[in-house]
Amino acid sequence: TATSSQHLNLIADTLVRQLKQRKLQEYGVGGALRGAEGNGGDNETWMAVDCDNYYVHILLKDTRRHLNIEPLWSGEDDLFQLDVSDENAVDDYVARNPIPDGYGLVDAPDVTDTVSRLERWNMKPNVSTRTRQKYRKSRNRNRRRR
Repeated sequence: TATSSQHLNLIADTLVRQLKQRKLQEYGVGGALRGAEGNGGDNETWMAVDCDNYYVHILLKDTRRHLNIEPLWSGEDDLFQLDVSDENAVDDYVARNPIPDGYGLVDAPDVTDTVSRLERWNMKPNVSTRTRQKYRKSRNRNRRRR
């Protein structure tokens, strides 16, 4: 949780620098390749960094409180009991849990810009499977040593 937009950007930039310093871009780690994702600018409220096995979400305190996502991330949300094959149950869940004002694509300043960022975020890096496997084996070996 960050205390200001500047603090949020500093945390995200530091995390990305650490990924790059470890040369994880060579293994296709998204955060090292693309950096932090967010709307950008001085009014940033939420950023995410793809660290391969983990996505690190950095939010302002007010944003975290407004979105009330702790139950979702902790596994306490009704979503974890949802039968996704039951369309009525999914519709009911979505009706009970609308996107908060200011966080939908409709509210985005430029929808095409938002979509292009989302498309970029979902791009698969051009890294061979062998390179990824080599990285994961190396990481697992280091974990066992600890």
